[in-house]
Amino acid sequence: MARLYLNESPFPPSPRVVEELARSGYVLNRYYDRELWNKLIKLLSHYAKLPREYVSPYPSSSEALCKLLRLARRERLRAVSLRPGFHAMKDFARVEDVELEYFDLELPSFELDVDKLLKTVDENTMLFIFNPNNPTSNVLIRDPSIVREIASRVRILVIDEAYYEFSGITFAPLVKELGNLVIVRTMSKAFCLAGARVGYVLASPEMIKRLDSLRIKFDIPIPSIAAAVAALQDLDHVKKVVEAIKVMRSRMARELEAMGLRVLPSATNFLFVEVGVRGTEVAAKLREKGIMVTAFDDPPSIQNFIRVSIGKEDENARFLRALREVLKEMGRLAN
Repeated sequence: MARLYLNESPFPPSPRVVEELARSGYVLNRYYDRELWNKLIKLLSHYAKLPREYVSPYPSSSEALCKLLRLARRERLRAVSLRPGFHAMKDFARVEDVELEYFDLELPSFELDVDKLLKTVDENTMLFIFNPNNPTSNVLIRDPSIVREIASRVRILVIDEAYYEFSGITFAPLVKELGNLVIVRTMSKAFCLAGARVGYVLASPEMIKRLDSLRIKFDIPIPSIAAAVAALQDLDHVKKVVEAIKVMRSRMARELEAMGLRVLPSATNFLFVEVGVRGTEVAAKLREKGIMVTAFDDPPSIQNFIRVSIGKEDENARFLRALREVLKEMGRLAN
């Protein structure tokens, strides 16, 4: 089965990660390794180009988002996310008992109308923006001045930069200027550590303290910390992975467009493809052929789309062949 539905990296982590994992096994009798933890903070601080007090690792970026929703509930803030946006936010909000509100992106481009957004948020809002956006794959904000303007209108602005390594766009430097800005990142994508479940938050020291007060001690396992440390010590591997995925992404986009399909400009490790028929039906038929992709019933604006992760070369080729067959069967492509 070709796993092209979770936006995982098709490549294994750096060999240094495997070596460090083996060494970490000798301290699994402990809950905590202070030296290893401090090394992770130091490396993340260097990578993000921020003082260490602005950095806080989390057991996945998903957990960081959940803690932010918990903070919204505790401080009685409106939690607002974009639509279409990161579908898991709905589940996170349910778990945290938060009523999540939505702001719709513009159709058909799925761009963010900032002027319209500013009229719907207020000083009691915690706003979540995913940049680049998931599932649409496009960059929503490029200009730091827009971040400053939005931050001035809300209580807390959260920008998820899960695909920063692919987009090259970050607003991390602004956390030193904007006390209400929170940047959330993951090591699941470019660092190839989805199974380790490591993410991190970049924010002011005061905001870090507020968020960390909602978590339990020793919540990141020692092997995950060790894996993150080793991955951060081999950034050449990360660069090679990102570049390889970009090349395959461009090639796949051209193939899909040659089939007459609309492909949104991607700044991620996946493509968002308008297939012209119900995406969930296409996904089900692809699964029968051994290809797993993602499709959405909600919102209606993306019902005719599928999201496909960039896989290995052979997986991408299998996907393209299978999709062509499926769309022909459904009358979307000519024989």
